[in-house]
Amino acid sequence: MGESRTESSYSIIVVDDERDVASVLQRGLEREGFKVCAFDDSEEALSHFTPGSYDFLITDVSMPKLNGFELYGKIARQDPKIKVCFLTGYEIFDRSFRMAHPDSNLAFVMHKPVSITALSDRIKSELEERSIR
Repeated sequence: MGESRTESSYSIIVVDDERDVASVLQRGLEREGFKVCAFDDSEEALSHFTPGSYDFLITDVSMPKLNGFELYGKIARQDPKIKVCFLTGYEIFDRSFRMAHPDSNLAFVMHKPVSITALSDRIKSELEERSIR
């Protein structure tokens, strides 16, 4: 059985090239009790990433430099246990992504605009499920 943790002990890295979106997600998730680092530049996020320091990655799909899939690929090579949620304004489905990337730690895909409460609930559910295993 995994170690029991509270929301406040979970760390999240948020990456969205829209600074306002990254900031809103950071503040909202911090209010929900998470520790959050937010970036509006995918390359900067990658350069600051330290394996084992985050439980969850939330990334926009469509970004300049490194898109969300590329960013996740690079982060997952450093930390294969990190869970990921892709944010998108496009129609993309969990099943399609899972079929294309069966080894990913995809937790879920959320469509923008995102409800902080719904996002927080999904993250908690995913991380609590992992800690039970």
